[in-house]
Amino acid sequence: MWSLEHGVKQPTTYSIQSIIIFVNNFEKTKLHLNQISDSVCYAKWLWSDFNIPYGTTASCHLNPPHKIDITATGDKIFNTDQKLQERQQMLQGQKPKGCKYCWELEEKKVLSDRIYKSEDYISHGHNSKVFQNTSAVPHTIAVIFDTLCNFKCVYCDQSQSTTWESDLRKHGPYKKLTTENRTKYQILSKKNYITPEQQNHLTAEFFDYVKTNVSKIKEISILGGEPTMSPKFWEFIDYLSGLDAQHLIIGITTNLCPGKGYDLSKLAKYRKFFKSMNVLGSIENIQQKAEASRFGTNWQTLTQNVEMFLENNVPMFFCSTLGALQIEGYLDLHDWRISLEQKYKTTIGYSMHFVIDPSFQKIEVLPDWFRDDLTSKYQNYMDENIWIKNTKMEEFMLRIIAKLQSKQLDVSYQNDFKSFVQQYAHRCGFDLSIYGGLANWIQTID
Repeated sequence: MWSLEHGVKQPTTYSIQSIIIFVNNFEKTKLHLNQISDSVCYAKWLWSDFNIPYGTTASCHLNPPHKIDITATGDKIFNTDQKLQERQQMLQGQKPKGCKYCWELEEKKVLSDRIYKSEDYISHGHNSKVFQNTSAVPHTIAVIFDTLCNFKCVYCDQSQSTTWESDLRKHGPYKKLTTENRTKYQILSKKNYITPEQQNHLTAEFFDYVKTNVSKIKEISILGGEPTMSPKFWEFIDYLSGLDAQHLIIGITTNLCPGKGYDLSKLAKYRKFFKSMNVLGSIENIQQKAEASRFGTNWQTLTQNVEMFLENNVPMFFCSTLGALQIEGYLDLHDWRISLEQKYKTTIGYSMHFVIDPSFQKIEVLPDWFRDDLTSKYQNYMDENIWIKNTKMEEFMLRIIAKLQSKQLDVSYQNDFKSFVQQYAHRCGFDLSIYGGLANWIQTID
């Protein structure tokens, strides 16, 4: 969520002084932003997603992507007309529709990613001069080279994972789904990939852009699919290692189990070329629940890879996407993270976002009584772990509690949730009983 450079530290690292600074920083950031406009966001200028197979870009990973002009060159591959328009809207105090995720959080009076990310960019030395021009060189680039992936995560789909595509080819469509965006699980869609020639053009322009602007770019995050399975990923890392890139922070978002023939330890040899090379593991739960909701996970292999990175002092982050199936076991992940921090005397960063699509996997699909129980569970966790007070972890917990207290989605979404997860469990070969009370509730849905 924040800079790839900074993790969220253990309770022992928070002095009274640092807690006061932590709280004041976000208040100062909000005041600073409000002096410019009520809706302005540093990430709209300084963050850019770049999806080569689809020929799209976005101002952050929470923003809906939009098409790049496939004939674009140089600066235009990042500073699209849509981005320029949305930046101008923010300067005028308007709220672009694509930033809905943050507007909804702010309506609930909790800190949004607009504040988190802006505070992070300010901490890196950026100031209001950023907003003097609607064009910008991104501080952070998140690039996708392809969708090769050996996982079939429950909230993912065929547009982002070749294994999801293979599942639909083998087993056919998911049945009895009625709510919006269901077709991604029912129809083997023709991917909206741009042509290979267009992909090659964007790839070449991207490589040239990075070379030209490498001194201004500070962070490059590589996503997928599973990036370590992609030949283009290794080509890009080799290319970067030949540039003057000692200031760059490289982030690699991985499922931590890329399968046979893919050795994650190879990443270590590239560390010397950059300021830092960070591993961002996608994970929400542990053990059986991790293997279920992120199908393809081998928990033993995952833990071995995590500990391999920690033993070699590779900075690690846990990145979580929370929906109805993951939310109950999320605290177990933090307990495991803390035990690893204590064992290796290090810090593991973490970030968290909520499932947005498909809607039938949102946390709000859960019944009120179940979410009330979870609210108590999260509140008790905060009360029992007093180190959380006035930390980013507290903000995470408060955001989750606010989400748990949102209005329940209607029964059509619950029906789709039941139908989908039962078919998903059957195809993946696991028993929903590992989810305890959640599994019992699913059985009661008519």
